[in-house]
Amino acid sequence: MNYEKDMSRLRNFLTNGTKISVKLEFGNNDEYCFNSQVIGFKNHAFIIIDYPHKVIDDLIVRNLKYAKTIIRAKSNSELGHIIAFRTNILHIIMQPAPMIMLKVPHDYACKPIRKHYRFQFTAPVEININNRHYNGMLTDFSVSGCKISLNHEAFVELGAKVDVKINIFPEQESIISSTITNITKFKSEKIIGVFFNQQIPFDDRLQSAIFKYCYPDC
Repeated sequence: MNYEKDMSRLRNFLTNGTKISVKLEFGNNDEYCFNSQVIGFKNHAFIIIDYPHKVIDDLIVRNLKYAKTIIRAKSNSELGHIIAFRTNILHIIMQPAPMIMLKVPHDYACKPIRKHYRFQFTAPVEININNRHYNGMLTDFSVSGCKISLNHEAFVELGAKVDVKINIFPEQESIISSTITNITKFKSEKIIGVFFNQQIPFDDRLQSAIFKYCYPDC
């Protein structure tokens, strides 16, 4: 991983709601791990994260102030950067909601995990899975795959073969054979990640189509 000191870039990686993994180190191989999420930043002084109630119960007899802490996260950046850094707990706040305030680190490890840039825009899509047809909405796109929002009632399975029709392409190029690699379920929708069986050439026509969707007012 590369180590960086640009805290404004760290703030862009750790946007509000970003899921994080937290490890507390108490010494003598005494550790405690839990999952949390970023609530926000306070200037350049500290990072605020959620303090789950189960963790409160588990650590009720612990003195957490200044505890050594390791944070790991996968950002929602275009290249899906993995972020990791060491820090310390500055304060614990219980009102209006339980929160942990972490010291902003001096530096952090940063590594992209995607090979191809992801463009974030919305466009209508149609998918066909074993002759089941669904309409959805594209939420991001790269030359090797995309993310699609579907109605929560859509029946999808990991590893399923799917034909994706993305309406930003000319008709003869619009149907892309793909495989479902990820499914995230919410109350009102399902978000599926699909991997294209063949990488799409990033030629002038594709660049022009993406530009029109990313910058519709230009």
